[in-house]
Amino acid sequence: MFQLGQEQKDNTKLTLTKTAYHKIREMIITNEIPAGGIISENMLTDLLGMSRTPIREALKILQRDDLVKIIRGGGTYVKGVTEKELRDLFSLRISLECLAAETAIHYIDDHQIEEMLQEWKTIQNFDHLASVNWEQIAFADNLLHRMIIYKSHNQVLRHVYDGLNSKFIRYQHLAAKSLGSLTTTALEHNELLMLLKERDIVAIRACLTNHLNLSMEYITRKL
Repeated sequence: MFQLGQEQKDNTKLTLTKTAYHKIREMIITNEIPAGGIISENMLTDLLGMSRTPIREALKILQRDDLVKIIRGGGTYVKGVTEKELRDLFSLRISLECLAAETAIHYIDDHQIEEMLQEWKTIQNFDHLASVNWEQIAFADNLLHRMIIYKSHNQVLRHVYDGLNSKFIRYQHLAAKSLGSLTTTALEHNELLMLLKERDIVAIRACLTNHLNLSMEYITRKL
């Protein structure tokens, strides 16, 4: 009986920690808590309706994700974005996605591609930047790039990518909000999708490299 009760308590603690982790991570990724911003445990306990323990455990995980910095006796902060880290991360991301594409082209089906083309067609038809749903753009972008990684059937590559995915998603939100033209970014994604449909790996690698370098430059200009 005691063992069962302890196990239930442990499972509840893990569930609360996971919930806190995902909610705080989302607030960081969407810039609700901006880079350099202080993370208040008191605010989070009120907002999430839970005790400090799962929140502190969640913050420790976010520190391992390199999204926050915990200073003993000095508080917890959202880590800033530096140009050096940005360029290092995008350099790695380009290598990972170009490698993944080599095998992914054999497993991505045309139906998936057509669905994504329709999504980007919808995004392209937004009237102007003020009416843009940035969440939709970042989600569509992440969905496309993750498809290339997951369809590679390379579990080691996927593991490396997933370990950095929190940072990738954060930068995708920053890239989306740095866009100068919806038409341009929609055309970039449409071009990549059409090349995936044609299974042209040489052109895909060139397109991925150009697209990700442009995204990096968009963000760099906003730093």
